Amino acid sequence: MKKYEFTGECALFRFDESRYYTLYRIRALRDIPRHGVKAGDLGGWILDESNLSQFDDAWVADEAKVFENAIVFGNAIVKDNAEVYWYSLIFGNAKVYGNAEIVGRVRIYGNSEVYENARVRDYAQIFGNAKVHGSAIIHNAAQIYDNAEIFGNANVYYCSRVCGNTEIASGELCDREPPITISIKYEFVEKKILSFGGNFKYVYRIKALRDIPRYGVKAGDLGGWIEGDWNLSHEGDAWVKDEAMVKDDALVTDDALVQGHALIAQHAIVSNTAIIRGEVAVSGYARIFNNATIDGLVEIYGSAQIYGKVIISIHHDIAAWIYGKCEIFGNARILTDVRIHGNVKIYDYATISGRGAEIMGEVQLHENAYYNQSIWQRLSAGDITGKCSEYDDLKNYSIKRS
Repeated sequence: MKKYEFTGECALFRFDESRYYTLYRIRALRDIPRHGVKAGDLGGWILDESNLSQFDDAWVADEAKVFENAIVFGNAIVKDNAEVYWYSLIFGNAKVYGNAEIVGRVRIYGNSEVYENARVRDYAQIFGNAKVHGSAIIHNAAQIYDNAEIFGNANVYYCSRVCGNTEIASGELCDREPPITISIKYEFVEKKILSFGGNFKYVYRIKALRDIPRYGVKAGDLGGWIEGDWNLSHEGDAWVKDEAMVKDDALVTDDALVQGHALIAQHAIVSNTAIIRGEVAVSGYARIFNNATIDGLVEIYGSAQIYGKVIISIHHDIAAWIYGKCEIFGNARILTDVRIHGNVKIYDYATISGRGAEIMGEVQLHENAYYNQSIWQRLSAGDITGKCSEYDDLKNYSIKRS
């Protein structure tokens, strides 16, 4: 069930002298007790559904605005007159409120709070129980965590780390590196160059600084590759293992695992206890979360959402492709090299096992649906709850329900 809808009310928001955005007011479709929201309550303003997850308790309230490619998810809240934009991510139990401004590729998570007139920019990260308020500015690649508090007119920038119970109320802090604390889960130990289209970027091998028993990781074990610590959260047991790689603005967080030769790129998010392994590639604005497990040779991109207890396991020499705005959730199973796209919904205990089939458009497969059509068959319409066992031609199906 969706968490919110658009009310039809819109407002033209002037971003700067040359850019304007039309933002849309939201309304709750269910109660969200942790934020005191009741079904029917009006919320804040977003550009589209990509800015606020429909599947958890995250909320945008009051006159707050979230737009461009920013995302609020998990149990986070943005409220009052706060603004979050560009590629910023607000998640976990984080709170952004007052007149706070969050812009850039910022990560705010854990139980952290940013409020009053604070500004957080660039690649900065605020997590743990940290608080940033007053007229403080946090920018570049600065990190504020543990129980640290930055307020007043403080300016923290470059690669500064502020942790422990530190309080900074004024002045500038640049490039201060404190001792490693329990809040820092990994460090970089090796780098390599990725070349693409005449350009290049560095990615870094990580090494665990603490045990992660859930995944058999010991302090000192080498992990996979990430472009920067905006790709892998320091809280929780999330880990990147083997030769897996996370780059661009992608994020692996909570207790998720990415391993094998998997690639998480662009703006994709893997969260909760999701597991990605094998040759899986996730990109675009795709989200993998809850207890979903994806293994083998799979390409996932666009705005695809895969969650619940879904299992996708493809061990053929041809990849499965999942893209567009499709949703796969519940206890669904995808077991072969199918192509799924459009607004398809596959859920409950539905199973797809037909090699080379294509499922697209507005198709819904649910309950105990079982689709096993052979290669080159296309399913572009229908609400299927049983076994799909007959077809007229490549485009028009007669559905037998069992």
